[in-house]
Amino acid sequence: MRDRAALRAASVLGSYALSLAKGAQDGVSALRERAIQTGRVYIPRKYVVSGLQVTTGTWRSLSIAGGEAVHGGFRRYYAARPNGIGVPPNHGTTTIDYILYLDNSGEPFLSEGTTVLEGALPLARVTVPAGDTGATFAGTITDLRTVIQPSTWALPPATATVVLPTPMPSTAYAVFLHVEGASDPGRVELVVSSKTQNAFVIEHRGEADDVVVRWMAVDMSVV
Repeated sequence: MRDRAALRAASVLGSYALSLAKGAQDGVSALRERAIQTGRVYIPRKYVVSGLQVTTGTWRSLSIAGGEAVHGGFRRYYAARPNGIGVPPNHGTTTIDYILYLDNSGEPFLSEGTTVLEGALPLARVTVPAGDTGATFAGTITDLRTVIQPSTWALPPATATVVLPTPMPSTAYAVFLHVEGASDPGRVELVVSSKTQNAFVIEHRGEADDVVVRWMAVDMSVV
């Protein structure tokens, strides 16, 4: 009986020790995941100054009004493009969305989906209903332009919110930023304007476009 009690006690103690060890290992893993976190963020500096509205053209085409925009690091002027781009028919049974955008050379494109591609100046979302295969476009156009009248003093900052993969225990963590690419690296000005335990906000106060930033958030209490 005494031997059985001793074995039972040893078994309980062993399970407890394993539980403690697992808890410690999990704690170390969580600490390691939290202590140093890294990632990439894209911050565009693109906006329309005037014009560039998208309207229905002839048949299955879209027209783009003349206008002015800032993108790719330059201020550009565009003539009107009547029937500038065609809309594909939709032979399916579900709606298809496209983003109509200008690339940095000013050429118009349609990309399927609702996500704006990096490097794109979005003008409109084009929604093609199921079965829209007729000679004329029967869908809808939603304006996606960001219209800004640039001040002679300063532009409003472009912002990006970075959500941390693992929340920090407080806001007393450090954020380090490295510019990986931009239309003009000499015109990049980055500031971490606010922090929470779950996220932080980067403001780009310079004039460069297509800014790609590598970030690192460090929990200073454990390093």
